[in-house]
Amino acid sequence: MSENLRGILFLTHTVYVPHRTSRSRRCKHSRKCYNHVYPKDIRKAFAGKLRCWRRYKANPNNALKLKCQRYTQTCKQLVTEHEKNCEARVLDADNIGAFYKFVNKRLGNKTGISPLYDESGKLILDDCSKANLLNNYLSSVGTIDNGILPGVDKSSLCTRKLQSIVFTEANVTAAIRKLTRKPS
Repeated sequence: MSENLRGILFLTHTVYVPHRTSRSRRCKHSRKCYNHVYPKDIRKAFAGKLRCWRRYKANPNNALKLKCQRYTQTCKQLVTEHEKNCEARVLDADNIGAFYKFVNKRLGNKTGISPLYDESGKLILDDCSKANLLNNYLSSVGTIDNGILPGVDKSSLCTRKLQSIVFTEANVTAAIRKLTRKPS
């Protein structure tokens, strides 16, 4: 009897209780989602572009097509400007750790060297062959050391000599604090 009651309740619940699924706020595929990547004005522009595109797909006409193209152009300009500002902030920060983090995010191949072509046009896939191919190429374009050091202009050498160096506890502490402000 309890099984019948449970089945009736389950059926009633699935038929008459509205279900609403909520989307997660945190996207795991941030390359496709604009919500966590761009500022609010760019997200609004993308939302306007999406609305316009949906209207155009429902009722295709030239006016909506041109409006979608204008939205696309505006979004591209906003994204380009945002990326320029991000790059400028990284450069102005004068933080080598932030610079490497910025560069490493944009590296395409994180697992190693992509496949290479040898001189005959054959695709090289294994790591050992790629290493030999790169070694042969780099050794062919480099120069062989002849053992002769280049001459140094004596006038460009520093003629002043350092008489003394004073390290105080305050100077050392200040230098250490300055290093720990910008962790890499």
